[in-house]
Amino acid sequence: MTSSSSFHTNIPTFETQQFRVPISYIKEHNKGEVIPRVMQECISYLDNDNALETEGIFRRSANTKIVQEVQALFDEGKPICFDDYGDIHVPAVILKTFLRELEEPILTFELYDEIMTFQELTSIEKLPVAKSLILHRLPEDNYEVLRYLFEFLAKVIDRSDLNKMTASNLAIVFGPNLLWARNKQASLFSITKINHFTEFLLKNHDLIFSK
Repeated sequence: MTSSSSFHTNIPTFETQQFRVPISYIKEHNKGEVIPRVMQECISYLDNDNALETEGIFRRSANTKIVQEVQALFDEGKPICFDDYGDIHVPAVILKTFLRELEEPILTFELYDEIMTFQELTSIEKLPVAKSLILHRLPEDNYEVLRYLFEFLAKVIDRSDLNKMTASNLAIVFGPNLLWARNKQASLFSITKINHFTEFLLKNHDLIFSK
């Protein structure tokens, strides 16, 4: 794997900042822990029967003011109790927002062009190409964060008979938060390609995220 690159175009307000900064910044100010606090706490809160069996989890929105309030608390390094908000969709939206607001997408700008052509590969070619991109081309820290996320999303898919969030549906809501172009312009064409790659990762995560 390659080493993680830094994109310090935004000047962080707090050392504990989680949003709108690179993964490398979070790790540097988190005692070397690569999994960001915001991801750990959101996923920990959602990793239970009630959340996993909630219909439309990750597809539904949450109160914008509350989401902004929670973001500020995370950035300031303050404690958060999701129970106080009485809405299971708040941590779900926070998780997606965190990924979407990273300075560089977790799947990196470097892999963008290759992911755009992934859908054109044959069924035989897709698995080895996906493994190569994830295991060998993705920076180590990005790999660990993505693996952590996908291990949880696999649990969501396992309850899709109740929550209605199949691999396809999760790819639609997570894909655009995992990869975008440098110019941040998105088209239906590019989003379709990104979602296809994301769905493939979700359906084959056991094979892809194994060294």
